[in-house]
Amino acid sequence: MIFVVPDSQAQPSGGNLYNRLLLRALRKKGVRAEALTVGPALSRLKRSRVGSYWVDSLCFDALERFLNLQGEELRIYALIHDLPSLEPGLSLSARGRRAAREKKLLSRVSGFLVTSRWTESLLLKYGLAGKPILVVPPAPAVSPSRFRPPVRGFIGLMVNNLIRRKGILEFLSCLARQLKESDTFTLLIAGRSDIDPDFSRRCLNLINRHPRLRTGVVFLGPLPPAGVKRCYENSSVFISASGMETFGMAIQEALAFGLPVLALDAGNVKHLLSPERTGLLFRTMPALAKACARYIRDPDALGTLQRRARRFVPMDHYDWEDAAQLFLEQLSG
Repeated sequence: MIFVVPDSQAQPSGGNLYNRLLLRALRKKGVRAEALTVGPALSRLKRSRVGSYWVDSLCFDALERFLNLQGEELRIYALIHDLPSLEPGLSLSARGRRAAREKKLLSRVSGFLVTSRWTESLLLKYGLAGKPILVVPPAPAVSPSRFRPPVRGFIGLMVNNLIRRKGILEFLSCLARQLKESDTFTLLIAGRSDIDPDFSRRCLNLINRHPRLRTGVVFLGPLPPAGVKRCYENSSVFISASGMETFGMAIQEALAFGLPVLALDAGNVKHLLSPERTGLLFRTMPALAKACARYIRDPDALGTLQRRARRFVPMDHYDWEDAAQLFLEQLSG
């Protein structure tokens, strides 16, 4: 079994973490599985012409090259973390063109591995019900070792790379318009800035230009798992401004740490949160920013939100061994 992964596989991202941790769990169960980037994977495939290749959706442009080599003893599957047509901000015509290309290619694969029922429903809308769809949610990449007392004051946390679909620039712009000179808060942003350098510069320039953002927002860059864990433990609220989440791994982790979540209602997010219990969903970016400003100014209301979230911390300890078992059970079925 080969997972075909992007060249950036070693860098922090939800998809890269999922691939790495699922493969590790499968190997522990005795499965012969490895990760290869596109070039080495195609070379291996041309030599052997047997086995199963699970092509990460970040390698979508190369998928057709794999499909053209598919044979009786060689199966090509799509590992869907994301799809080009899901990019927020596309025009209707651009979205339609991308969706049409996706349907054409995905109709040729042998099956799918997806991380959520939400993504499964999207594939069903594409008319792909006749193909096996393995639904294997991720487990948290980091988990709390013990619960600490709630953190006082507004210490917000965002765990995402500085890319357009994560909504950071728009969120910061909306938040800047809501802030008053007397507002005291901290907003931690953990993630990479190298994927889209121009967009990252725009985000960081906005922070530096606005006095309240400059004193309140801290960009931490990419962090190792231990650093991300400390951020969850030392924050009072988690914020997601992402315009699309096919799962939402960072939201899942925040909930495991007992953090309330303030998030845009995008993709699978509604299936992770229990509104009024573990967090609040917002339809627009201005509404999300306005809510953050409200909780910055009202620590008692934030404390109520925190206590609710801690009461509803998920009790099922789903881990990557469970994910690997779920994958194998569905695969054999």
